[in-house]
Amino acid sequence: MLRLLLVLLAATAIAADEAVPTHLKVKASFTRLDKDGKPEIYAEPTVITVDGKQTTIRVGSADEGVVFTVTPKVNQDGTLTLEADLESREAPPAPAAAP
Repeated sequence: MLRLLLVLLAATAIAADEAVPTHLKVKASFTRLDKDGKPEIYAEPTVITVDGKQTTIRVGSADEGVVFTVTPKVNQDGTLTLEADLESREAPPAPAAAP
């Protein structure tokens, strides 16, 4: 079973010549417990997205892991607002073995 925890989310605005940036770099850090029960970094994905456009970060496999969806918004005063949704998926249980 894969258990991940999102521990850090950072968004950085990328501006070319615009006063208000239109592109953002979103970075998430996911940790899990190692075999000794100590936290370890599992993944640190980064995506570039556009102001107001939803983007998805997937960590793990199709059956288990985390699907993190974020929509960044650059406000007129230059601050950032993030709408985020986190979905955790666990692999279905293995079928019982026949006796």
